[in-house]
Amino acid sequence: MSNLSGVLIRLKWLIAGPEMRELERRRVTWEQYRRWLAEFPQVAMALDNMKAEIDGAGLDACHPPSTDGPWTVEGLRDRMRQLQSTGH
Repeated sequence: MSNLSGVLIRLKWLIAGPEMRELERRRVTWEQYRRWLAEFPQVAMALDNMKAEIDGAGLDACHPPSTDGPWTVEGLRDRMRQLQSTGH
């Protein structure tokens, strides 16, 4: 990490400390849920899809949804239904 990026990170924490703490808390919480629930494929899919949307990834809004996500929440539900009907 360059010296400038270190300064910028410290500046963010100084100016927006409570918000940065909340973001860090949410990130850690997501990672815990993802680690502990990864054995359930549809839960892992939902968590990964939610994180992709939060991170600003483009969402697949096709109907029916394609096999590649991330999807809109409606597309995610439809994709999960497709997987459930095929026994996955």
